[in-house]
Amino acid sequence: MSAAVDAPGTTWLDSRMRDRRRRGGRAALVLLGVLALAGCAPALPSLSPSAAGGSPGPTGLPESQAPDGVVPGRLPPPLVIAHEVPYPSGTLFDPVRDDAVTYLTRSPILAQSLAPFSCELSTISPRDQAQVRVLGVEAVACLDRAYRPLVEAAGFEFTSPVLEFSEISCGENSSTGEYCVDTAAIFLDAQHVLGQYGDTRLGPLWVVAHEYAHHLQGLAGLWDARLATLAAGVDDLEANRRFELQATCLGAQALAAWDQAGWSGRDAEEFVRQFGPTDTDTHGTGESNLSWIATGLSSGELIACDTWSARPADVD
Repeated sequence: MSAAVDAPGTTWLDSRMRDRRRRGGRAALVLLGVLALAGCAPALPSLSPSAAGGSPGPTGLPESQAPDGVVPGRLPPPLVIAHEVPYPSGTLFDPVRDDAVTYLTRSPILAQSLAPFSCELSTISPRDQAQVRVLGVEAVACLDRAYRPLVEAAGFEFTSPVLEFSEISCGENSSTGEYCVDTAAIFLDAQHVLGQYGDTRLGPLWVVAHEYAHHLQGLAGLWDARLATLAAGVDDLEANRRFELQATCLGAQALAAWDQAGWSGRDAEEFVRQFGPTDTDTHGTGESNLSWIATGLSSGELIACDTWSARPADVD
């Protein structure tokens, strides 16, 4: 049998994702929502578009602005991490019984896998605020369909997040999106999304996917366990990076499984280079984000996004 030949410019990750989609059937989509100590957190680390200056690199971003440690135009390989066996289905986090970090590495949700799925969208390139809002509603509905079976199989109660379109959320700073754990609400600022991402086809979907991942973390007890790490003496900034990078990994995983999202390895490279995290203390460096995006794109197993078992160097 002859081997398939990839088109020029195709990355190894594009091939891996293509194989994933061929193996899977139609399934469900998954994503999470995020939570910070105040009960909410910004979408991606206050992302900031690249500034002018420097000579354009392979991705169109001046090479001088590529994230530290990242070779322009190249994705790192997915991270390979030794994982613990997840707890049996229905094991809820108990702050008296459970060590917080241990639970974060063994939550029953991590035993689930997200198969490739189909869910139609009216557009993936919104041109105005109204289209961003429509896309947000459709994306949450698709992710609900994808994640409900996984959440229920893990023994947790599934609820859909509330979707709010407002500049006022539980956070103090304006951002493209936030998740507020107290009300289980995703805030999507359509105006800010357009200003931040322009007509980037995956900008709004990426924001929703990341925030939905935080919602998933909340449903699966990961949010409560994350807060309990404070009492356990875990460095708060490192814990926040692990939590955010997990949402980044899960978000990439969901978009990779979703045919209509059109996500590819090249998209990941372009995103991190053009909108790389600037708030590295809380959300991780561009290199770490790119590594976890690559990990999410390469595997549908949720345990692949277990950032809590990773070395500190992988979540810096």
